[in-house]
Amino acid sequence: MVNDTLVGTILVTSNDFTGTNTPASQFLTSVNKSIILSVAFASVLALLLGAILFFEITAPLRQLNKAASAIAQGDLSQRVAIRSHDELGELSQTFNQMAESLDRAETQRQHLMADIAHELRTPITVIQANLEAMLDEVLPLNVEQVAALHDETLLLNRLVADLRLLSQAEAGALKLERHETDLVSLIHRVAEKIKVQAQQKGINLEIETSENLPRISIDADRII
Repeated sequence: MVNDTLVGTILVTSNDFTGTNTPASQFLTSVNKSIILSVAFASVLALLLGAILFFEITAPLRQLNKAASAIAQGDLSQRVAIRSHDELGELSQTFNQMAESLDRAETQRQHLMADIAHELRTPITVIQANLEAMLDEVLPLNVEQVAALHDETLLLNRLVADLRLLSQAEAGALKLERHETDLVSLIHRVAEKIKVQAQQKGINLEIETSENLPRISIDADRII
């Protein structure tokens, strides 16, 4: 009261003036719950989508890692699927090209080893056959036969030298040198080396030359 005039009113209430039973309090509570639920749902959804996206992105990398481990253990048939044309797709394509190159190199190495074994077996077989024939007194132990065996040892030496040339070729240090060869003399030497084996199989080899060109005639009861 101011000069007998009412200018204001003071209300004395308890501390829980905005009690939970009022409409305003119920509205605020529901809004808060909705916000909390929305945030929680959005967080869970974001985590799920992030996990799915993470596994989708890293799937090609895991496949590459698995294929690389298999190749490291010797399985050169491993290839990876190309799912996209981005950087991961280019990486997968490069990996497949590398695996194919390694597979081709391994196949060539196996063929090379088989060819080397075959080439080394031929002079060794000739030397063994001639020595056995000498021991059985089928062939005489003379200078000519010893010279033939010496030629086979020279052939083995050349084969070993060829292996060294192959290693140099792989290292990029090979130099090509050409030499002229007497074809008639070469054929005569080859025929002389396999003469014993041919006779053992009933094959008679005769070599004739006409105008510096060789002609080989074969008379055999059976040819294997």
